[in-house]
Parts: sequence; structure tokens; C-alpha cells
Amino acid sequence: FCIDRSDDQRPNCTNGNKNWVVDVDITSYFVNISHSKLLRLVEERICDKRILKLIRQWLEAGVMKEGIWHKTEIGSPQGGVISPLLANVYLNYLDTIWEKRFSHLGKLIRYAVDLFILCRFKPQTLESIRILKFIFGKLELTMNTSKSKLVRLWKNEDGFDFLGFHHRKMPYLHKNGVMYRLRSFPLKKAMKKIRLCVKEETSPRGGLQWSLKLMVEKLNKWKPH
Repeated sequence: FCIDRSDDQRPNCTNGNKNWVVDVDITSYFVNISHSKLLRLVEERICDKRILKLIRQWLEAGVMKEGIWHKTEIGSPQGGVISPLLANVYLNYLDTIWEKRFSHLGKLIRYAVDLFILCRFKPQTLESIRILKFIFGKLELTMNTSKSKLVRLWKNEDGFDFLGFHHRKMPYLHKNGVMYRLRSFPLKKAMKKIRLCVKEETSPRGGLQWSLKLMVEKLNKWKPH
């Protein structure tokens, strides 16, 4: 786990004084979901045995690799239409436990399998990491310590990526001195893709005759490949 071992000295900050982030990556999440535990969680909301049987058959359908069928005893089919829903069902256990027992440590933010925790002080982040590893153990999941990070938001060179954006606190002048506010920037990879899209859409010479309104309409129709 990438941890900054420096002091917990921090400048004045705004926006609820959340200064530390536990940026979490789960090791091979979709291929490590326990079928039995997932189905028990599904059964908390669904009692129709036909639906439960269908979900079990979906999980145990197996996968094809180079024309050969392989049995699936754990995991959810990555790319399957139902997998995002099942992923949320499985990690809802984490959301519930955290909200009931550990919300005093920090704010847990999760979108599907991407998650992070916003904390005020460094000791809270270290305790959050310990608690997360314990909960992941209950779910038979593992935290990817090589990709997970502990980030200080107020350092200009630090920040974290989430859902296509880079987030970090930036300094600005205030009547009480230098303050820090959380800012968000599109990732360089996302910006590169958008620039390529604009170039592709506007490169035909016929585009020279387009009105500004028509150009905007064409670019707004673009969707990532």
C-alpha cells in the first residue's frame, strides 16, 4: 500500500476539511465473487425461487476460452449485462456496514467497483485501511495494495483519479490567507480521446462550410467507442 509517511501537518482547507483519501483498488473483483455469499445477499431481497435459480444458472454457466468451455465456481461474468447489478448487490454489504459502524472514520464513496474514502486526519485513513481489509476478507475479496494509494489532497503534486477525472486541492488567496479548495480536471487520457474525436469529425473539407450550430450538433452526437 502506497502510504505517505510524512507528518500530518496541513494548511487551512475549505469544503468540510477532508484532507486525506484512501484510493482503493480491488484485486480482480469480478472473477473472485463468492457465488454462495452473493446468492445469500440476493435472497435478502428476492424470494422468488425461479429468479434465484436463474441467477445461479447465470453464475455457473461457465466461460468459453479459445473454443473450450471452462466451469465457473466463483466470479461473475465480466461484461455480462447482469454483472454490474450483481457487483452492486455484493458490495452493498460494504456500504451498509460502513455507514452503520465506521462512518466516523470518513465518507465512503463508491460507484460500482470503484471506491474511495475521504478522511480528515491521517490516523483515520490508516484505521480505514485496516477495516476495509477486514470487510474484504469477509467477502473473500482482496485489496490490491500495489494499486491502492493513500493521498494527501492539499499537496499540489498529489491527487487521485475517479470516473474520468483527477481530483486534488488547489491553493487560492483568501482574506484569511492561503486556503485550499478541491478541484477536478478531466484525465489526460480522456482529453486525448475528445481531441481525436473533434479532429475526426471536423477533418472533412466539407466541414469548412458548416455553421457553428451544425458543428456543435455533430460533436454532441459523438459517443466514445
